[in-house]
Amino acid sequence: MIIRRVAQWAVSVEVWVVTSLAVACVISDHLLLPAVVVAALFWPLRWLVQGRLSVRTPLDMPAIALVLMLPVTLLATPLLEITLPQVYRLLVGMLLCFAIINHIWIPAGLRGVMLGLVGLGVALSLAALMSR
Repeated sequence: MIIRRVAQWAVSVEVWVVTSLAVACVISDHLLLPAVVVAALFWPLRWLVQGRLSVRTPLDMPAIALVLMLPVTLLATPLLEITLPQVYRLLVGMLLCFAIINHIWIPAGLRGVMLGLVGLGVALSLAALMSR
């Protein structure tokens, strides 16, 4: 019972954790792999709590196609040290997208994401005022 409560709490904060990780990945490339691992750990928790890995969307098939093409990308690249971080960036972006999708499925989650986007817009506006 306690494991399910902890998992339910973790799923409720998933979007904020994954968003923070995605922002941290912009700052440092060294956080890409840990961000992918942590963001992917929310999927089995969501399955435990909600009985599904993700909400079904029209984005599912293109996302699956992109993930299936990643080994081809890694095999075909002559410069793995440049390609691998970009693969991690793609995965972090996809995991963030699905975290948002799964969070806005509930009305309270939609309201929270909207407030977060408004806050991000305000922060970007203030940053633009202070830059040259």
